[in-house]
Amino acid sequence: MPHGFAHIDKSKVALGQAKDLIQRCLDYFTRELKGFESQKAVFNFPFNASTSDVEHWLSGEVLAFRAGGPAINPLPHRGQKKLTCTSHGPDGIDAHLTGEIDKLLARPSGWLIYNTHGLDDEGWGPLQAKTLEKLLERLAAIPSVVIVPAGRCWRP
Repeated sequence: MPHGFAHIDKSKVALGQAKDLIQRCLDYFTRELKGFESQKAVFNFPFNASTSDVEHWLSGEVLAFRAGGPAINPLPHRGQKKLTCTSHGPDGIDAHLTGEIDKLLARPSGWLIYNTHGLDDEGWGPLQAKTLEKLLERLAAIPSVVIVPAGRCWRP
């Protein structure tokens, strides 16, 4: 899923520049990735940062977009454009991610979107591979839980 032509905080630049950087990314993906269609893509804001003006414009360009906010969203539904997520860092995210999953599992329903940035000791806010394996095993054992990329949650 597209993340931007440049890894720039779109909430800290002029609207025209933010739109240009996003459009250049979408155009590049369309040109270079066979089968890519921006109307079927989820745009992921760098730093999870956006503005209402950028979001309003972008809602007509892509299937949906991911920005910062509560980690737990309502289940995907037609017309949903904004997805919110959380992250944690710069140190390891193991305890934070596990806590967010526990919050989700304590609810009757919901959709957790968590932005990770590394594995083991690499990246910003890395997750340990052993923790990831344990979490995936735990979640896969729950019949009502599904783990999928955000873009696959909609049925056109």
